[in-house]
Amino acid sequence: MTQEQLAELTDTAISYIGTIERGEQNITIQTLDKIAQALQSDIYELLTLSQTDNETIRKINALLLTQDHFHQEKSFNVLREMLRKPNDPPH
Repeated sequence: MTQEQLAELTDTAISYIGTIERGEQNITIQTLDKIAQALQSDIYELLTLSQTDNETIRKINALLLTQDHFHQEKSFNVLREMLRKPNDPPH
């Protein structure tokens, strides 16, 4: 998505989007929410994903966010068992 497209979707100026992207401008929660909606995401995802460069973790996170709580828990339990070391006690 271009800065111009994001600016249009968030009803903000292109120059403002550029200053945000370069880290030159602080933004309000409302603007962050508009950006998240434009990116078909949520604020939590934007904030947590910015803390990792691991693409696989981002993909897993994005997939889990599309699921309800029940399926998120099931997925977590499956993953935990898959990664359990042989000497670890079962959960």
